[in-house]
Amino acid sequence: MSLIRISLLVFLGWLLIACSGNEIIHKPAPLVRLENPVKMSRIWNVGIGIPDNRHLQRIQPWVYKDRIYTVDIRGEINISNLNGEKIRTKHIPYNTTSIVANDDIMVITTIDGDVLAYNTRDFSLKWKYPLEAEVLNKALLLEDKVIVRSLEGKISALSIFDGSLQWSYQQITPVLSNRGYADLVYYDHRIIAAFDNGILATINPIDGKAFWEKLFSKTEGQTELERINDIDSQLWVEKGYIYLIGFDGYLS
Repeated sequence: MSLIRISLLVFLGWLLIACSGNEIIHKPAPLVRLENPVKMSRIWNVGIGIPDNRHLQRIQPWVYKDRIYTVDIRGEINISNLNGEKIRTKHIPYNTTSIVANDDIMVITTIDGDVLAYNTRDFSLKWKYPLEAEVLNKALLLEDKVIVRSLEGKISALSIFDGSLQWSYQQITPVLSNRGYADLVYYDHRIIAAFDNGILATINPIDGKAFWEKLFSKTEGQTELERINDIDSQLWVEKGYIYLIGFDGYLS
């Protein structure tokens, strides 16, 4: 038995020597100085509000024609031209999260779940609709509807004229999620939405029924933390293809 052990040790030693003798050592490549082919400079810079670090809410600008709309957590609305010059400001008594606008209406969402519609010309309140959870994403403005997604995984369609509920679409929200920021996308007469449970869906804007639903982000694990599968990235649609990135880091 001892002879077998000795023979095995000799063989392993010979194998290690043979492998080390054939080892190829790669020298690090010299550093190359990278030159930026595009020269960029700041044209203008203007303060428009404060971010909300408590709720991890960001300020998202909305550009429509020659106007830039912003709103911060304190309810400070700023309208600027494309040169950054402030045209109009207004304070509203809400903790606001996003703003979108067109020629006739500004739609503002809040942490408390309110959807507020203001007249773009005189800032008068046209209507208000309370949802069941906070709204972090920008609304979609369609011809006759305002489409909003609230944090509990529900998409609601409101009348753009009076704020009445037209339909709602619900996905199951997991116990633990990453408070995703995938904004709704309108493409080819369909609403494209990504959810915290990893589902991507296309929805009919007329009646709120899904054309299709598919699980794109799928994770496995023993704990809720390991099974987080939010679709966090902004959706990008190009030539009929939808591109997205899940919490698992995979591009689809």
